[in-house]
Amino acid sequence: MDRSRVASVELQDSNPVAAATDTSTWLHHGLKKRRATFTTRKPVSVWIGTWNVGGAIPSAPLDHWVLGRSLAHRSKSKRPPLSVSTSLSASGASPGSDDSPDTTNLHDAGLTSPLVANGPPRLELAHLLDGSESVTSFESLLSSASSLDFSVATSDDLRRDSLASTVSTVSSVTAAKPPLPPRPPAPPAEILAFGFQEVDVSTDVYFAHDPATILDLKAKIIDGLGPHLEKQYALVSIKQLAGMIVAVLAHESVVPYITEVESGYVGCGIMGVLGNKGAVAIRFKVFDTRICLVNSHLAADQNQAERRDSDFHEICRRLVFKREDGSSCQTNDLPLLFLSRTMVFWFGDLNYRLESTYNDVLAGIKASRVPHLLQRDQLGHSIRTGRAFAGFQEAPITFHPTYKFDPGTNRYDTSEKQRTPAWCDRILWRHPTLNVTPVKYRSHMRYGDSDHKPVSAILTVETEVIDQDKYALAVKEVLREHDKWENEFIPEASVSEQLIDLGEVKVLKPVVRTVELRNTGKIPVSWFFASARPTPTEDDADQWMWTEPSKGYLEPGERQSITIRILVSPVAARNLNHAGSALNDILILRLEHGRDFFISVEGRWLKTCLAQSLQSLCDTGGAVRVDAEPQNGTSSEEPRHSVPQELQVLSKFILAHAMDVPARELWGNNGEEAGDEAMLETVLDSLDTGAPLDEARLAGTAGARSVARVMLLMFEYLEVPVIPDQDQEMFVASAEGSPMLEAVAHLPVVHRATLLHLLELCESLIDKQGPDTLAVLAEVFGPLVMRVPLPSGLATSGSISSVAGLNTATPMTSPSKEMKRYRTKIQARQLAFARLVQTLQNS
Repeated sequence: MDRSRVASVELQDSNPVAAATDTSTWLHHGLKKRRATFTTRKPVSVWIGTWNVGGAIPSAPLDHWVLGRSLAHRSKSKRPPLSVSTSLSASGASPGSDDSPDTTNLHDAGLTSPLVANGPPRLELAHLLDGSESVTSFESLLSSASSLDFSVATSDDLRRDSLASTVSTVSSVTAAKPPLPPRPPAPPAEILAFGFQEVDVSTDVYFAHDPATILDLKAKIIDGLGPHLEKQYALVSIKQLAGMIVAVLAHESVVPYITEVESGYVGCGIMGVLGNKGAVAIRFKVFDTRICLVNSHLAADQNQAERRDSDFHEICRRLVFKREDGSSCQTNDLPLLFLSRTMVFWFGDLNYRLESTYNDVLAGIKASRVPHLLQRDQLGHSIRTGRAFAGFQEAPITFHPTYKFDPGTNRYDTSEKQRTPAWCDRILWRHPTLNVTPVKYRSHMRYGDSDHKPVSAILTVETEVIDQDKYALAVKEVLREHDKWENEFIPEASVSEQLIDLGEVKVLKPVVRTVELRNTGKIPVSWFFASARPTPTEDDADQWMWTEPSKGYLEPGERQSITIRILVSPVAARNLNHAGSALNDILILRLEHGRDFFISVEGRWLKTCLAQSLQSLCDTGGAVRVDAEPQNGTSSEEPRHSVPQELQVLSKFILAHAMDVPARELWGNNGEEAGDEAMLETVLDSLDTGAPLDEARLAGTAGARSVARVMLLMFEYLEVPVIPDQDQEMFVASAEGSPMLEAVAHLPVVHRATLLHLLELCESLIDKQGPDTLAVLAEVFGPLVMRVPLPSGLATSGSISSVAGLNTATPMTSPSKEMKRYRTKIQARQLAFARLVQTLQNS
């Protein structure tokens, strides 16, 4: 079974649905329910340490922090950082204290002892027998080095072994025998995670990191492990954001099982972006569990609890990860805590304080009333109320507050500010299903480099190991169930017609057909047309078919009537005129999660004289629907007519039957559509077939208006305007008389003849109806013979057959600069047309 096909699916975090039909979603939830059948739990020990070091790399050795004891024989030379050969990031593989509660180190009634800046004092025999924290160090000194057992002995066992070992040591000294060499330390855990804050507090670190800082810190960590353990650990990754550094090491026993190493960071300090506050994180998989380690430094000050809560949510929102090996990271765009199967460890200087006074907290510390003080802990309040860190857990705190100390001492702040002690340095974890068992959670009071004390935790973490064979069986089982479900509950429906005959289709003549969709299955059906054809708008001028509705929902047994509307506009007719007589299309009606119905739409397109070019109309020997042979003696390279025959027919009718109809009424009033739809179809049929106009049917004003409307449509939808675009400015700029005649002479032959034919018709109308008619004719014909493209967003009158109103349309909103420029161009063309008519009258 190819696990890669579903590996990302089983890690999704989505809610189950009652009837999931998507295969990946079904597979995800099916595997989630069966997870226990193909996974086993494997414990992994994790050591986590956090320390705000106060502006510099610690001077004291880190062995007591990491190992819970001091190394008896330490190399005096500085150890180099982990070599490339032991670095997981370089190899491409990615693998993964010990004080008891330090209450004895606290000052008592003002009696304090300064700490040694470069490490803890030497351990004498008297110290080993007095029951203090040093007993643990001595016991660790005698622990087995060869064992990789990370279990922790009980305190009684440790004390019994300690006393026995001490007696043995004293006896050896008495017998004057040479002392046994100290046994090397056992590994503290399989995964070590170090979180440092304020390693560098200079402002320069916000803009550039000093590589020496990381090198020195790695050397310090290695020195803390000692020469024996150094060889057993490999570096998983180390990352820095300003003064924050997180480093992860893995023991050789888990190195082969660590993969997919990723890192990320978020700055939320000054101006919400700089790295003096924020988080730096490393994420990887150990076995088949993803572990994320977040080292953060949140907002400071006693009264900034809400800001700290906000910092937490900002980090969760913005923290994304990138693969360190350069490969793709499928989850790099998901918020940190939304990955349901990620084990998150969040540690650092979280800066949450105690809601109490300095003196009250000191009194509580002296009385060892830790539980009482923790009731006033801001972090605990945020977790309980869900304001931040919801779902996170923490081991029981048995140590005293780790902030704020006079550096170099175990004395809480004695400065003028006397900051209230608090548990600022914390280690939390979160996972919805896997268990984390705390083994140790402590502070390390012997370190005095900073005003914070370091904190560490040893945790036993449950990880999952997937049995690939059982996983493959589970996948097959889930897919079989899905197939069965699909067969039983697949959406089913029927369509009344899958072949729709439109018959003859003409320009501007609506055709309506209906089909019925019926839900014949057992479950509700959502349906839609794969190529949505919504109600027509001005953006769909070349579209000729629409469905109403275009989508829907049917309960079992329910029916839906679907209307298919056909309307070929002159713009759409332009393409159909060139395509031939066949009018075909296929509608794809799709059932969601079901089958597709292919509905064939067929019709016979009847060519029209609208949306043609003047040249093609003049080249046609007869009507556009008649395949006329070339006339005798006429060259195919010369037009058969100087003016389209259709325009001549229309002009002749107007001169004979419409001269008494007032110009405004004849050509339309302010863009109002003129004529009768049935008569319009009659006129177009006559022109397209070459039949004479039915003068009896077209008698009267309605007939005259229909003929005038067809003439306007012909001019409006010509492929190239009567005055082509490149010549329009010449006419607009020309004065009446000779300049205008010169402009006319520059036009192509067919265009010049058509323009003169129109001007002669206008001259006849003016002679009949008076000079006032010129303004109406200029208003109507000017923008048609010299077309101006409509500005974007301009609403037309709605009907495709609008006449002059198309070029004098009203905008949907208040006039814009674009609309004003459009109107100016329209007015210029109306004036130019008036000058053309006057020039013809005077010539």
